[in-house]
Amino acid sequence: MSQLYVAGTALPSQVLTGTTFSAGTNYNAAGTMPNNGSLNYTPGVAALTIPLGYTSGGTIAGDAKLLAANIIAGKSIFGVAGTANRFVKGTVTSDASGNVTVSGLGFTPLYIMVLSQLTQANGGYSATIVYMSTDKYQTFPFSGVRTDYDYVYYTGNGGSVIGSNLDGTNSYVNGTGFKLKLGANSIACTYIAIG
Repeated sequence: MSQLYVAGTALPSQVLTGTTFSAGTNYNAAGTMPNNGSLNYTPGVAALTIPLGYTSGGTIAGDAKLLAANIIAGKSIFGVAGTANRFVKGTVTSDASGNVTVSGLGFTPLYIMVLSQLTQANGGYSATIVYMSTDKYQTFPFSGVRTDYDYVYYTGNGGSVIGSNLDGTNSYVNGTGFKLKLGANSIACTYIAIG
């Protein structure tokens, strides 16, 4: 008896398991394609594998909080590039030369403020540093000539605001941290850095 040939191109792997079909030299053959039903996924940190076979549909979960403003600038999650500024608050003690050095930030700050409350015999006064990457600070010395500075610091009760510039060694702001002149030696400070 000759073999029966039925028109069609389906293969067992293309037909659902639990069903039969006839195509080509396959007559009343069993399908082997898995029936996965409805598949539903929630994205996470690891890749998810979609199993081989048939699916009747399903969903991939979304999250209304997946917004650029909720992702740190310079990072991307599922194709959404972040625009959020980074923020770090901490404490540090100025060194014997009156410098404040902070490392390990992991970003270049756009804004820095360092504050300290000093206690002196004549009363307490503040030591302050202010830095904004987008601005220059002007001081007006007695000569009346304006000078532009990268940042300013103030130390003393009734003292003056002193301008200073970043030189990359003795004072800097970069992707690992910052070093700025406070003018007060060995003083505990609170700093805020925003990137």
